[in-house]
Amino acid sequence: MSAAEQLRKAIKAHEHGNLDAAAGLYEEVLRTEPNNATAMSNLAVIAISKRDYVTAEQYLGRALAIKEDAGTYSNLGVVLKARGRLREAIAAYRRAIELKPELVDAYHNLGNALREDGQADAGANAYRRVIQLRPNSADAYNNLGNALRDAGHLQEAIAAYQEAIRLKPHNAAPIAVSF
Repeated sequence: MSAAEQLRKAIKAHEHGNLDAAAGLYEEVLRTEPNNATAMSNLAVIAISKRDYVTAEQYLGRALAIKEDAGTYSNLGVVLKARGRLREAIAAYRRAIELKPELVDAYHNLGNALREDGQADAGANAYRRVIQLRPNSADAYNNLGNALRDAGHLQEAIAAYQEAIRLKPHNAAPIAVSF
């Protein structure tokens, strides 16, 4: 079986949730084609799902050395954030966005990382971009509200929360909020 056929088979197994089989097939691809960035990136995704962030970072680094890819940078951001390297994660998300400006998940994750880093206004801007790309995202409006609240923009935060509730009313739960 060719490496391309193995890769297709691995992706199919991965899509069906058979991660162990997919990992084995991706590894076979790498034995045949040691510089296959797709197999490396997908092995990293499997490692992320297992919270093996060290292995994931290794695969992502190797993949990016071969080929710059927005999704790979975005996944690297997830790994770096999980490993407590927030500033590096922010840089990875920003690089993903440079490569693919419509990558919604990268903006969302960037907003989360910026908020965690104490950059609430910058986080709010990232969530606003998510809303531009996905206007019906209740989660983005909720996170925007959180960032605006953190930044002290209370009226704007309330408006964002109201929009999140309008979009997803069954998700609204009574919470104690202190401003």
